[in-house]
Parts: sequence; C-alpha cells; structure tokens
Amino acid sequence: MTPSKKSELAADLLKAFDDVEAWNKGSLRLRTTITAQDGSRHVEHLTRSEFDGKMKRIATFRGIRDRLDLSQPGFANLLHATPAAVRQWEQGRRAIPDPILLLAQLAQDPKVRMRMESFSVAEPTPEYGTKPAQPKTVSKRGAKPKG
Repeated sequence: MTPSKKSELAADLLKAFDDVEAWNKGSLRLRTTITAQDGSRHVEHLTRSEFDGKMKRIATFRGIRDRLDLSQPGFANLLHATPAAVRQWEQGRRAIPDPILLLAQLAQDPKVRMRMESFSVAEPTPEYGTKPAQPKTVSKRGAKPKG
C-alpha cells in the first residue's frame, strides 16, 4: 500500500469516528440499515435518539405480543389489523401508529382483552391496516335489505 493510500485510509477512518461521535450527540443523521429477522433490509436516516426510540417502540410492541403468547396473525386479529401490518411494524418497515400501540398496551389487561376479542373482525385499510367492519342490515320477512 502506498503512503498516499495509507493517509487516505487514515483520513476516512478519522472522519468515520467523527461521524459516529456526532451521531451519538444527535447532530448528525446517519444512514441506518435495519435488518429484520427474515433477513430483509430497510434504510432510514436517523439520529441516535430517533434510532433508539424506534427500537424501544418496536421492542415494546413485540414484548406485548410475546407476553400475550400470540402469533403475529393472532395479535393482528386482536388489534383488528392485518398480519402483514403486524409483521411490518415489528420489522421496523412501518411506524407503529399510536392508537395501535395503545390498543396493544390495553390488551395486556385480561378484562380489556376479552372485550377486544368480542368485537367483530375488521377489514384491512392502507393507513393503519384496519377499518371498522360495516354493520350488515338484515331483511325482515322477505323485505329487500337496506344499503
């Protein structure tokens, strides 16, 4: 290796150390690659505190599912979301919406969970992964159903 290549490498390493220090202080957003359990990767530009907050939120969500001893599809059903949405939230590909995290936290109470399980199944929508099921009108004595 030539002396100029060595000095270039040393300069690159010093810059990398400076970048990590700035990232830790929150003054720099670094390209952060998040690798999910299935091996897929997602890239974001985050400060250290944003990265830590996101990982803590994901860990909380996943921890609740583990404590409830539910599979992703089972947890999705409880939250009236799609299994794909739960998978994406746990992998960090999509942000966990505040209402969904709140529902998950409330589901830890057995009485609340029983009440949640008694609701009708939801239909998927793009925003939160769910939308309320539409009530079905029932005809009386052969009359045409409304709506």
